[in-house]
Amino acid sequence: MLSTKRYDGNLTITTIGNTSTITLHSPTVIIEGDLTVRGTAVSGSVVTVETTNTVIQDNIITLNGGATGVPSSTLTSGFEVNRGSRPTVGIRWNESLARWELTADNTNWEVIVSGAALKNVVEDTSPELGGSLNTNGFAIQFSKLTGSAIPADNSTLNIIYGAAVGSGGTGIKFVSYDTRSSRYVRDELVSRKKGIVQALIF
Repeated sequence: MLSTKRYDGNLTITTIGNTSTITLHSPTVIIEGDLTVRGTAVSGSVVTVETTNTVIQDNIITLNGGATGVPSSTLTSGFEVNRGSRPTVGIRWNESLARWELTADNTNWEVIVSGAALKNVVEDTSPELGGSLNTNGFAIQFSKLTGSAIPADNSTLNIIYGAAVGSGGTGIKFVSYDTRSSRYVRDELVSRKKGIVQALIF
């Protein structure tokens, strides 16, 4: 049975005591108009929303919406995922370090972006891999040629640049392993121009 009640002006429902509860039992609750939920009426209050499927049409969600002035260094905001018996994971903005961070164990937070974000890889003039670049089991290492020292690892292609351009005209040297003589050999890469000249001569 449809029942409609109309009120002229504001309607306030007040319960007595902080432990009182207002409960609505209905398969569907429709609110036509703005909805404001205040969870700070009582010190330590918490607003809890329990739902299985949440659909939010807003494309921007604002945290700390009431903050004004210079943010405190202790202001850390973010999102977390409760994984039950496993460590909570999350992403946050660390105001004290002014950077975005994420965690996979709720203990160690790794930086995502520190300072200005890179728009292109070429903007990083000092890239770091944290180790040798591995390509199909063969590492490529770059080092400056010092004396006649040759790396003793035949699983590595060592490209070594020299201080001066040699007869090949590139100044880039390489080290390879000669299985016939069971030793390492070093030679200079030949530029295309030098290669053509040498081919015509020899």
